[in-house]
Amino acid sequence: GVGRATFEGTLRAEFAVLFEHEKEGAFGNIPFQFGIISMIGFALTTGLHCSPSSSSSPYCIQYENGTHHNMLAFEIIIM
Repeated sequence: GVGRATFEGTLRAEFAVLFEHEKEGAFGNIPFQFGIISMIGFALTTGLHCSPSSSSSPYCIQYENGTHHNMLAFEIIIM
């Protein structure tokens, strides 16, 4: 709660300063950018598999359905 409020408050204040003559467009652009970034992150994570031969890597994790995924890539995307 507090972290998100701090992030969103600062983000909105910065957008208000950058787009002082077009505030409606600036604040409408924030959810659009969040949506685009979420879509890119989802698309990347669905295709980031690692081969079972590299399963000795600590970042190559086998899911319940038998597929192997590169968790290092997930962590980098999240950051």
